[in-house]
Amino acid sequence: MRSFRCMGDFTLQDIHLRKNTGQAETYSTDAFIDYEFRTGSREYTLALDFQAKQEDYRNLDVISFLVTNLQHYFPEYECAGRLV
Repeated sequence: MRSFRCMGDFTLQDIHLRKNTGQAETYSTDAFIDYEFRTGSREYTLALDFQAKQEDYRNLDVISFLVTNLQHYFPEYECAGRLV
């Protein structure tokens, strides 16, 4: 994720695996693409907590983009993010 310039506007506070999705604030930015890398259900959620360095109305959209790209690398988990 650090390869994206927009990541410079955020600090990744925490990453953890959990059984349920909890309070995800992000959405998939490529939901129009209908495919799965692997078959089967995703039992665990890879939850990411971001802190924005500045208030901006686009922060949720940017972290949604980052989490969606991370999802391609970890298809066995449901990737979800939130601003803390």
